[in-house]
Amino acid sequence: MVVLADDFRFLAARQVANRKLEALLEGFPTWDILLFGAADVRRDEPTHDPAVRRVLEAATPRGYAVKARCYDRLIAALEEAGGATGEVPPVGAAVDRAWTELLTGTDVFALRSPIGE
Repeated sequence: MVVLADDFRFLAARQVANRKLEALLEGFPTWDILLFGAADVRRDEPTHDPAVRRVLEAATPRGYAVKARCYDRLIAALEEAGGATGEVPPVGAAVDRAWTELLTGTDVFALRSPIGE
């Protein structure tokens, strides 16, 4: 599933974005979440591919892909965050807390050169 904020915009041409994503999918088959932007990454570590970093901590991204096996976790984290604040869907800090929970125990990767923001 791909999630894009209403103001998300691609920075790379379609062919370039497709090529980068294909290389990422082939090189990191265990991915759970792929971040499309770089500004969201707060802490990371290098991988075997210098163009890709493993994300350890990130703000709520404006564009990302989530594998089907993490979909239920994403929905549950957002529902819990919304219930804690009474806002459904949750906004602001509540979403950031949900996102932090989702990153725990997942394989999250981002391109060093983002395809969107």
